Amino acid sequence: MTATAEPIRRDPEEMVQRYLARPNNDLRDAIIQLYTPLVEISARRYASMESVDDLVQVGYLGLLNALRKFDPASGVKFGTYAGYLVSGEIKHYLRDRSQTIRQPAWLQELRHRVRRERTAMQAELGRPATEQELADRLGCPVEAISDLDASQDNLRVASLDEKLEYGDGTGDGEPVELGATPEGFRLEDRVVLEDAIGKLKDLERQAVVMFHFDSLNQTEIAKRLGISGNYVSYLLRQAIAKLRRILSEQERRSETTRRERNSWDDRLEVYTESYFRARLQEELLRAGDSQNGLGVVLVEVSDCLALTQTRPDLSPEYVMTELARALRERVRRTDIVGRYTKHGFAIIFPSAGVHTEVIMQRLRRTLDGACDELFGQGQGRARFVTLEFPKDFRTYREFAGAESSLLAA
Repeated sequence: MTATAEPIRRDPEEMVQRYLARPNNDLRDAIIQLYTPLVEISARRYASMESVDDLVQVGYLGLLNALRKFDPASGVKFGTYAGYLVSGEIKHYLRDRSQTIRQPAWLQELRHRVRRERTAMQAELGRPATEQELADRLGCPVEAISDLDASQDNLRVASLDEKLEYGDGTGDGEPVELGATPEGFRLEDRVVLEDAIGKLKDLERQAVVMFHFDSLNQTEIAKRLGISGNYVSYLLRQAIAKLRRILSEQERRSETTRRERNSWDDRLEVYTESYFRARLQEELLRAGDSQNGLGVVLVEVSDCLALTQTRPDLSPEYVMTELARALRERVRRTDIVGRYTKHGFAIIFPSAGVHTEVIMQRLRRTLDGACDELFGQGQGRARFVTLEFPKDFRTYREFAGAESSLLAA
C-alpha cells in the first residue's frame, strides 16, 4: 500500500496533525486532495471575474499557506482556518489584477454625485438617464459627464505582466480582461460588495442584483419575482440601508484592527516600519510559492531633511509629510508604502520583479519634483536603493543583509 492510500481513509483533521508532527510530501498531497472541494467552491464564487482554473490554482497557494502556518493549539479546526486563507489568497490575487491609479478627492466626490443621480433617475424614469438629462439635473455641461465616464477607463491600468504599467511607457500593453463588471465599480470594490450582498435576505438580494446589475426597472423586477411594484421599492430601500450598515461596519472594524496593531502612521498616512518588515516576510512567502518576482524600493531622505536647518519656514515633519504624499500618489493600492528608519521610506511592489528599476526611476522623478517645489530647482535629492526577489535576495535575512550594505555605501 502506498504512503498516500493510507491517510486518505483517515480523518482530515487527524491527517493535518500527523503532517505537522512529521511533514512529508505524500501526506501533504493527500491532504490537498481532500480539501480540493473547498478550494473549488471558493474559486467559483468569483467565476465572473476571472478564469475558475486560474482562481483554483491561486486557492491552492492559500491552502498550502494554511498547512504551513496552522497552529493546532489555536482551538480552530484546520478546515475553517484553511477556508479563510484560501478565500483571502483569491481576493488578494483579484485585487492585484485590478490596479487603479489613486483618484483626487474632488474627482471621487463628483463621480459619487453622478452615480447617485444616475441611480435615482433610473428609478424615476424606468430606464437609464441620458448624459444630457444627467447634466441638466446636476447643472453642469454635458461634456463634463462624458469626460467623467471616459476618465474611468483612463484611471484603470494594465496588469503587472503588461508593459503599460511598468514597461517602457509606449502603451503597448493591453488591459487585463477580468469579465463583466457593473458600470462605475472597480473590481476590488465588487469583491467587497459581493460579500456584503451575500448577507442580505433572498428577496432583497435578488431585487438589488436585478436593479443595479441587470438594469431592470421596478416593474420588470416585480413581474419576475411575482410581487407588487411597491414591495420592490420597499425591498430596494431596505437592502440599500442594510448594505450601508454592513459596509460601514466592515470599514470600522478594518480601521480599528489596523490601528490596534500599531501598523499605521497617522501623520504620514503610510505603514509603520514594523508593519513593513512583517508584511515583507509575508509577501516573500507568497512570492516564493507563486514564483513571481517581488520588488522593494528604499528611499533615504536625510539630505532633504538637512536643508530644513537653513529654512525656518520648512520643518522636518512637514517635509516628510509632503514626500510621503508624493510617494502615495505615485503607487497603486496594493503597493505597500511604509516608514523605513528615521529618515526614509520603503515600498513593496508585489509581482514587480524585473520592473523594479523602472519603478524606482519614476519614483525618483516624482520626489525630485517634490523637492524642487519645497527647496528650489535642483535642491535636495533622495537616495534610492532597489532590491529584487529572487535576484538580490531570497529570504528576509538575505534582504536585511543586502539593504544594510547598500544603504551604507
